[in-house]
Amino acid sequence: GHPSDNLGGILATADWLWSGVCVRFPDLRIALSEGGIGWVVMLADRVDYVLDHSASGQESGHWQGDLSPSEVLARNFWFCVLDDPGSVDAVLARFGPGHVMVESDYPHADSTWPDTPRVVERNFGHVDAATVRQVCCENAAALFGHPVPSTPEAAPEPPTRVSAPPARQKPSRTDATRPRRSGLRVAGVLLLAAVILVGNLLVLEIVFED
Repeated sequence: GHPSDNLGGILATADWLWSGVCVRFPDLRIALSEGGIGWVVMLADRVDYVLDHSASGQESGHWQGDLSPSEVLARNFWFCVLDDPGSVDAVLARFGPGHVMVESDYPHADSTWPDTPRVVERNFGHVDAATVRQVCCENAAALFGHPVPSTPEAAPEPPTRVSAPPARQKPSRTDATRPRRSGLRVAGVLLLAAVILVGNLLVLEIVFED
């Protein structure tokens, strides 16, 4: 996107605040997608200053309610961050982590994807794990009524690989022909024995006839 895109966020928020809509509807929730957070603290300071010093503030009676504009900003607005490492600490210190949400803007050209994990590390790597979980998933889940993702568990150990049985070796030509040759030898011996037996019987028959 254009470098001036985030100006839309600050201008829209200022208009929302000064319209009085959030004062009349205190449960209204506004998420500033792709708005960035670099301007949030500055706007909070500015709207309170205007209320105290400008004719459009208390003197005009335009602002209604017991809360200051910055308190309404903290109550009704959620701020989405792509990559604002220089502003994270100031916003967390002023508003806490409850209304800050990480976004990736996928699949637009302004997206942090596929480097989103690295960008989150650069922006929030110095804060505690609970805060990181809030800004990465819990705040958005609460705002949009989506189930909170479960904590990822360690991947199970892969099952032990069972070795495949050794491949049956194809018998060599020599091994394949060995049983046949052995059978031929046995048959030859039996045939020879039968010939001898028959010959003996013939001899005996001749003897007894004589």
